[in-house]
Amino acid sequence: MTRPNIESQAIARICHDLISPIGAISNGVELLSEVNGRSPELDLIAQSARAARDKISFFRLAFDGATPGVTIAGSTVAQTAVSMFQSARMRANPMHLPETLPRDEARLLLLLMLCVESALPLGGQLDVAGSAPRFTLTGNGRRIALEAEYWAHLQHGAPLAAPSATRVHFALARAALAECGLHVRFSAGETQLSVQTSPA
Repeated sequence: MTRPNIESQAIARICHDLISPIGAISNGVELLSEVNGRSPELDLIAQSARAARDKISFFRLAFDGATPGVTIAGSTVAQTAVSMFQSARMRANPMHLPETLPRDEARLLLLLMLCVESALPLGGQLDVAGSAPRFTLTGNGRRIALEAEYWAHLQHGAPLAAPSATRVHFALARAALAECGLHVRFSAGETQLSVQTSPA
């Protein structure tokens, strides 16, 4: 087993093992609410547990390795993405994806969503259109901030020093593009960023 495969399996294991206790917390909060009634404290715990569950589900699809030839339901990918980005800061609008997607291209799509989020430091809205392999991701916010080295690496494969933990998705997205046989181009203004994928 190669090192990347080992790391992917480790990520899958961590995500799988975390989902159960977080689900137990959510169930416990529901039981407490039934017995004692709703309260701001219980609502906060429930909201935090729900957000943690949504993030883990997203990260499992985005960071776990994708076996070529495997497909995934488009509705699962869309729901996972929309649930991940549902906060006062960042929101993903409902997206209409094909009935099924190649698992590796679904993974790439989620990684690119993280890249777009990174360019919206003040938050904003994210839209996804198209179908594999031609996706268009659009980010709208009060300000677009591109970190040149990361976007040059994503688009052209420019050398990149070890990425920070908060930007590792750029390196993973670049590798995923190569694995899918795709390339990406982007354009940015002051308040909007567009990212498009197409066959290499």
